[in-house]
Order: sequence, then C-alpha cells, then structure tokens
Amino acid sequence: MTLEERIKKIRDNYPDSMTQLQFGEAVGLSKSSTCKIVREGRIPYEHVCDRLIHYHIFKKEDVISFLEETYPHTSESHIKAGKHCIAMILKDEPDVLTMKDVMRITGLWKSAVQKWLLTGKMRGFDYYNSKIVLKNDLIDFMASPAYQDSSHRNIRAEAVVMAVEWYRNVSNTVKGGMDHGD
Repeated sequence: MTLEERIKKIRDNYPDSMTQLQFGEAVGLSKSSTCKIVREGRIPYEHVCDRLIHYHIFKKEDVISFLEETYPHTSESHIKAGKHCIAMILKDEPDVLTMKDVMRITGLWKSAVQKWLLTGKMRGFDYYNSKIVLKNDLIDFMASPAYQDSSHRNIRAEAVVMAVEWYRNVSNTVKGGMDHGD
C-alpha cells in the first residue's frame, strides 16, 4: 500500500480524534511498537485521565504527519524514482535472472530470496528445477517499500537507496524551479 493510499484510508475511515489502538491500526504497527513511539514522543498526543483509566488521544492530522515523516519511501513519487534509478543501475544485467544473479544484485541470501518469491513480494517463475526472475520484476521489487525496509540489503542496495533519494530530491528541485517560471 502506498503512502497516498494509506493516508486516504485514514482520512476516510478514522475519526478526527483517535485512540492509541486506532492509531496503531491506522499506521499498521503492533501495540508494543505504538507504545514505544508514544514513549519516545515521536507523535503528539493528549493524555486523558478518566478516574482510574488513563489513555492517549491522537489527532488525525498528527497521525498523517507521522506517516509522511516516517515512511516517505512508500510514496508513489519515491517508488517511481526508485524504479528509474534501479533500471539505470541494472541496465547491463540480462533480462532474465537466475537465483544467483538475484542474490548478487539484492544482497539477499538464497533463503531470503525464496521467501520473497513464496510470499509473492517478488515475482518469479519455475524453470526446470530452479527459479528465474525477470529484470523488470526485480526492479519493481527493489523499488518497493518491502525491499527498502529490508535489513538484508548489501552495499549495492544501500547505493540504490541513496540514488533514489538523490533522484527524488533533484526531480523535486527541478519541478519546484519550473513552477516559479524558470
């Protein structure tokens, strides 16, 4: 789910004042992760005490701001920039990749690549007794938030993330410059 889709879902389905449970549900975090975010003060809230019951209230706009600051890599523009950068980096790779190629490019172990294939986050095909992945499918996967958030990235993957950030910043600057009559 992209950032824009999640924000639309929050605007449409949640009240202006949310409980901590609703906040966690809207953002897609567990109860313990939500508690940690509140404890760290990463989102503003109102502390309410009703006799012996204490709870937190979050404004919908604060939840949306939290999402935008925490998950900018899930926005459509970031994903599009990622696909462009990754395609440039992988331009010399063959159009059909073996498991070894995918492991080398992504920095993932064989078991991790198999997990991504089994869960459907990365598309692959059976070819005799092995799996193959189309380069375009690998590009889509590497630009996705699932891979960007992965802890299994190698130095090349870090370079992809940095290139995507750079490309996004440059394209935003160029768009901003054009809007001012340049």
